[in-house]
Amino acid sequence: MHNDRVDILRKEKTLDEQYNTGKVIVIAIAILNIIFTIIGNTFGNFNFVNISSQILLSIALAMGVRWVRWIFVAGSIISIGIIIFMLPDISRVGNLPMWIYIMALIDAVISGGLLIFNKCVITFFNIQHTRK
Repeated sequence: MHNDRVDILRKEKTLDEQYNTGKVIVIAIAILNIIFTIIGNTFGNFNFVNISSQILLSIALAMGVRWVRWIFVAGSIISIGIIIFMLPDISRVGNLPMWIYIMALIDAVISGGLLIFNKCVITFFNIQHTRK
C-alpha cells in the first residue's frame, strides 16, 4: 500500500515536471513566432493584420489551445517547404537578409518537431485540454 502511494506521488511529480517543461517550450515557440513576425514585417511589407493574427495565435498557443498547435505545425511545414524552395534564388525573391531565412528555417524545423513529437509539449496540451 505504501509503495503504491509513493509510485503515484512520483508519477504526479513527473507529470508536473513534464507539464512545466512543455509550458516553457510552448511559450518560447510563441515568443519566437512573434519576434519573427515583427522582423519579417519590419524588413518586408508591413502588414498589421498579419502581425495582429500572429500575436493572437501565439497567445492562444501559449494558453494551450490544441487546434492552434496544429496550425503552428502546418505553418512550420509550409514554411520549411517555401524556404527550401526559395533558397537557390533567395537574392532575387526576397527582401530579407539571408540569415533571417536560415533562422526562420531552423525555427520552423525545431518548433514543428517539438510541437509534434516532444513528450513534455504533448503533456502540456493534454493537461490544458482537461482543465477547460
